[in-house]
Amino acid sequence: MKLTIKLRKATKKDFLELDGYTKKGKKYKVKIGVPYWLINSKGKIEKHAYRSTADMDMKAFGDYLMREQVYIIKAKYGK
Repeated sequence: MKLTIKLRKATKKDFLELDGYTKKGKKYKVKIGVPYWLINSKGKIEKHAYRSTADMDMKAFGDYLMREQVYIIKAKYGK
């Protein structure tokens, strides 16, 4: 059996959710449990899926996002 998942390039907005407000404005935090895939050095999507966590290395993850190496599921629930 073959399974196909349609993916799209992720943006930082895909991984942030509103956490509240401060005097300076809105405060955001990482959405927990968002599945994502990475593009490896050969330009291929890795078969292993990852999930966002509160303790993930945000510097490295931000670098992957900036280099457009992070992909997420294109549409939720058939949309």
